[in-house]
Amino acid sequence: MDFSLSDDQQAIVELARKILDDLASNERMRVLEAQLDPAEFVRIHRSIIVNRAAIAQIRPIAAGDHAVILRGGQRLRLSRTYRSAFEALERTR
Repeated sequence: MDFSLSDDQQAIVELARKILDDLASNERMRVLEAQLDPAEFVRIHRSIIVNRAAIAQIRPIAAGDHAVILRGGQRLRLSRTYRSAFEALERTR
């Protein structure tokens, strides 16, 4: 064994790993979003990009967030962060 961590230290290491993974994931989403046609795809959450043609409706949920209901019945969260950009795109639809 090269080293050992206390439970608290291990928790900090795991949290740091998760934060770095989330940052990397968000960057990948930005790259993907930039490559997609905004007339066809819209970002609704830091981890969700949706084909606009698949959206059936938008419903309000708690705390100012909304749910995007897809034609297949799946419910996805539209976060407050992306709501105004989403609404602007939807007006051009």
